[in-house]
Order: sequence, then C-alpha cells, then structure tokens
Amino acid sequence: MVLMSPSTPPSTAASATCVIDKMIADRRECIAVGGRRCFWNPETVELFLRNVRFRCRGPLCQGRHGQGGLNMSRQPQTARPLHPVGVRDRTLRASRALSVIMLLVMGGIHLYLVFDGVGGLLGGLFVVNAVGALALAVAMIVLRGPLLLLATGLSLLFMLGTLVALVLALTVGLFGIHEVISFTLVPATLIVESIGTVILATTLALMSRSRRPA
Repeated sequence: MVLMSPSTPPSTAASATCVIDKMIADRRECIAVGGRRCFWNPETVELFLRNVRFRCRGPLCQGRHGQGGLNMSRQPQTARPLHPVGVRDRTLRASRALSVIMLLVMGGIHLYLVFDGVGGLLGGLFVVNAVGALALAVAMIVLRGPLLLLATGLSLLFMLGTLVALVLALTVGLFGIHEVISFTLVPATLIVESIGTVILATTLALMSRSRRPA
C-alpha cells in the first residue's frame, strides 16, 4: 500500500491515489472475467478496499476506468469463452464409437465375401482384412492415451489403404486382380470405406486436439 504523510505534495498524493485506484479496478475486472494471472491475491484486494479511503480526482486518473489516460497496470487478460468441455468429450466418444463400427462393418463385409465363395489370393487378403479390422476395433475400445492415438492413426491408414486397393482393383488392377463394380457388395464397400476414412480422420483430429495443452 502507498502511504502518504501530511507533507506529501498534492501532485504526488494524486499520483499515488490514481495508481492504487487503477490497481484495485484492474484486479476487480481480472477476477470478474476469470483471469488466471491477476497481479494481487484476494486478501490484498480486500486489504486495499478496507483501508483506502481516497480516490483519484483530476486529469491524472483519466484512463480506461475514468475518461482515458493513465494506466499503471498491465492490461487484464481478455476472458476466453468457456470451452464446452462436456460437448467436446461427447463428440469425441461418439466419433470414436462410429470409427469402431465402421471398422467392424468393413471387416464383416470382407469376411462375408469369403464365406460367399471368394477364394484364392483375394480370399486370403479378405481374411487378413477382417482380422486386422477386428484387432484395430478392439484396440480403439480398450486402449487409452498415446496408444489409443496410435491405434486410431493405424486404423485410418488401414481403412484408407483398403479403399485405395479397391479403387485400384476396379481401375488398373492390383496384383493381377481386376474387380468390377457389379461384383457382390462392391458399391457398399466403397461407401463404407469412404465414410469410414472420413470418420477416422475426424476422430484422429479430435484426439490430437484434446491432447494439446490448454
């Protein structure tokens, strides 16, 4: 606190009064807007509010809290809008659940095609795809932290790779395998894998953002 003796010159007294008034007003605003880095603790503020009986008069006090001029303290931090943490968490959980569902649907389609009569090299690749999709879906359910982020990234690459392989088989061929759009469940597979790629990419972005420090 700034103490003034009877011999303190009027200009010095006015300056000290103005500084104290500004500090109190800034601290009040900082607390009101939820600032985390305010200059004083609440006890100090209460001490000033109880003991300071003078207020600034005249041009020295013209400023942000008066008519414009002196401001001895730092500008208070602008309050950030409260982030809807609950909404963000629910969105992430929903996106994660949809990612798991898309992985299982993709794997289920390939496994169905094996039981429907697809054999040879293509049938073996379909079995590998079904097993891989199941393993990644389980990983996205049970893992946490960095391992979950890794599993989500691998799932995205797996889904995207399967989609690219199907497109290549439909166009230029893949490992000597040529597919036609009229083959069983090919249109459905294209739709599922395209949507799944978008959902997994969204899930990965949400997870990455949620792990950033606030």
